[in-house]
Amino acid sequence: MKSESQRLVEKFEKGNLKLASGCLKFFGSSFGRPRDNIHTMVSVAYDEKEEVLVLNFDQSECLRVCQAEGIRADRHSFKISRAQKVRWEWFYYGRPQTKENLYYEEFIHEEGRILARTNADWHQKEFDVSPKEPAVEIC
Repeated sequence: MKSESQRLVEKFEKGNLKLASGCLKFFGSSFGRPRDNIHTMVSVAYDEKEEVLVLNFDQSECLRVCQAEGIRADRHSFKISRAQKVRWEWFYYGRPQTKENLYYEEFIHEEGRILARTNADWHQKEFDVSPKEPAVEIC
């Protein structure tokens, strides 16, 4: 039986699925200010061995979701209800896409809580996360 992630990839690759674009939230925490960034998915892949759903976006951003469950996807909304780990990677906008400019936000669901961290060094981010919120949401 195919996983939800495998079915998502299959629909996307066959062109049977147009996915929503919008701002991102991880376990309730917005990436940037609401409506400040619009992210558009351009490819979807799944690593069956590692159970990682990989979503690539139009500005070379990458979202890796481990053990994704409860996937709802259409052209109006995208939501992953649960995940063990979520990692969002992006290049500092407006700078060259080099490893020195590659940043991440990472969220790990552990023992009923969400551990959040980032390597963004230009501010101290306060993550407002909850395990009751969807692991990933495009709004």
